[in-house]
Amino acid sequence: ILDYAKASGDTSTTMPLWFRDVLQVVRDRYTSDSQFPFCAGGPNCYQNDDALWWALAFIRAYDVTGDVTYLRDAEGIFAQTSNWWGTAFQSGIDCGGGIAWQQIFAPPKPGTYPGQQGADKLHGGYDNAITNELFLETAIRLHLRLCNTDKEPWCATGAPTSSAMPNGRTYLDWAKLEFGWFEAHFMNQPGGPLIRDGLNDADNCSLTGDPITYFQGVILGGLLDMATAEREWPTHTDHNAQTYIDEATTIADAVTTQLTTNDAFCPTCGAILTEPAFGDCSNSPDCPQFKGVFMRYLGRLDQGVPKFSFTTTGRYIDFIQNNASAVWANTRACAVGAGGGTQAPGNGTDLFGTFWNAYSLELTAGTGQTSQTSAVDAFVAAIPYSASNVAVTHLSVQADNQDCAPAANAFDGNYATKWCAPGSASIGNPHWVQVQFSSPRAIYAVNVR
Repeated sequence: ILDYAKASGDTSTTMPLWFRDVLQVVRDRYTSDSQFPFCAGGPNCYQNDDALWWALAFIRAYDVTGDVTYLRDAEGIFAQTSNWWGTAFQSGIDCGGGIAWQQIFAPPKPGTYPGQQGADKLHGGYDNAITNELFLETAIRLHLRLCNTDKEPWCATGAPTSSAMPNGRTYLDWAKLEFGWFEAHFMNQPGGPLIRDGLNDADNCSLTGDPITYFQGVILGGLLDMATAEREWPTHTDHNAQTYIDEATTIADAVTTQLTTNDAFCPTCGAILTEPAFGDCSNSPDCPQFKGVFMRYLGRLDQGVPKFSFTTTGRYIDFIQNNASAVWANTRACAVGAGGGTQAPGNGTDLFGTFWNAYSLELTAGTGQTSQTSAVDAFVAAIPYSASNVAVTHLSVQADNQDCAPAANAFDGNYATKWCAPGSASIGNPHWVQVQFSSPRAIYAVNVR
């Protein structure tokens, strides 16, 4: 819902009126225990990845509403999860860092562990990819929105400030530490660019598990945001911005070729995302959501890449549009009909199935909650490419300078052309372009690529 609000521009009417109330209910429910916002001591409170999903949701809520309270919630979650750095000791072997997936408590035993808190903390279970991707994404997103003016005077931009130093590190320091560890253990491995599930500490911390789609998605967001931080404050991360983008597109390209299949109803429609490791998703209620998470982050990457390289502008437009169209055409209205039969696609019930490449209904997972939210993710990712571009029907275009390329190129709907003006457009020497319509138009969002 937050991503829809951001992509569609629908942030000034129903969003503040009802969604803030929803978020407040969630906050009241999960922050009632002061030990750990969103999980302290309760029956569902042992997964660091679940807590970090909430942290990212609150950062997104800040982006939509401008309410700094949500950033403070995210800071609280991040501070607690940072305590679990380097605590994965399933077999008594340390993989050199990383945020453990689970919080496992037990009676005290001899010896101490990195990050140990209190006598009853034993270890943090398993070092898996998704928890560390979420930790990276939360750290760098907090850094991009909050400036620690005491430690990072170069980042003072008038944005909200934070003096928080979780376990003695700034958010940027945490992001650099996490990325360095994650890159060494999960990326650029002999098996190829796809991210696998986690580390087997009983086997010298070797990679184990399958490459699931949402593992590939969340890291795209982390890489894009690391590139953004490096572009805004050069030399403050460990790579140049283009390196992060190249790593992201390498992973995204691998997904679009290796974790896909043809559309059974439209063989010429291109590659459609699938989840090979989970089959029919009957063994995991979360499985149908995974593809949607990947689409969410692929959309963000495709929208963010033009800031770094014109050669990759619109690289994933066809893939995003084809998958959104396949969800609508192939899985819409998959539902159990009278007498236990199934209804054909497109009959108007607006339920969506698990498999995007062909109509089918699995009673175990076919039209469940996560199938619907995954479908919405696919649709939201396609919004920037499917909305009517009113600029294409302009009456006239003016610009202060068109010596380099005509200003009309900026409004022709063709990503291969562009308007530019010679000289520097830095502060003190800006350029402008103006478009005039033949009649009043409703503008929901502005995309500058």
